[in-house]
Amino acid sequence: MMELFEDLIKYGTTWIHLLKNHLKVFKLEAKLAQLSFFRFCIALVIISNLLLTTWLSIIFILSYEIFFHTSSLLITGLFVFIVNLILLCTIIIYAMNQIKNMQFQTSRKAMLLLARKRINHADKPFEKTNSSTQ
Repeated sequence: MMELFEDLIKYGTTWIHLLKNHLKVFKLEAKLAQLSFFRFCIALVIISNLLLTTWLSIIFILSYEIFFHTSSLLITGLFVFIVNLILLCTIIIYAMNQIKNMQFQTSRKAMLLLARKRINHADKPFEKTNSSTQ
């Protein structure tokens, strides 16, 4: 009966350590996310300014060429709309991938693996070793 209580105590302390480690990882992830988010926002503003000016120039030139060949304002407007829609979808997919990468999935996987090892180790009874000579 005493062994059962000792095993329950070991199991409880293992879970307490596990919760503490999860809390530590969560705090570190929050700090890293703040740093990553700030850099991401700065890069996003700089890149968006450069891309906006380049994109407006390219669209203006292409729409002028299409209007020159077709002489139809409707076809030119549809072309610009479709090209902008394709670019928007591409940017949304890229941003979703960036947000997914900011979630630190590898550290969570490593933490879960470490927690499983600790739980499996806590389930095994401790063997008493006799260091004295026989």
